[in-house]
Amino acid sequence: MTLLGEPGAATTEQPALTAVRDECVAALGTDLVAYLLGAGSVSDLRTWRMGEALATRAGELRLRAAHAVLSQFKDTEHARAWLRRPNADLDGQPPASALRVATTWRGVVPVIEAAELPT
Repeated sequence: MTLLGEPGAATTEQPALTAVRDECVAALGTDLVAYLLGAGSVSDLRTWRMGEALATRAGELRLRAAHAVLSQFKDTEHARAWLRRPNADLDGQPPASALRVATTWRGVVPVIEAAELPT
């Protein structure tokens, strides 16, 4: 179905969270990754910390979903653009916005599936 497994459940198919973080930051940039993880959404942006966001189940889920999306694109430029552009398969919402508010597997699956669709 998708490239994403349940968060917190280490499998041979699922890379370590630190590797996922590093790949996403390198490909998408710190600002977009921080946005996906909810930077500034509920707390002061100056006190927000990526490590704390990743320590949550929702943070890990969002980051792994972004990583799964990233793997669907030939280059990072297209992945970044796709994440920011309104998407008809997500009711006109940009995929990054949908991931940012997702707290469950059910919330990220539509974004991953939209990335898997032929463009």
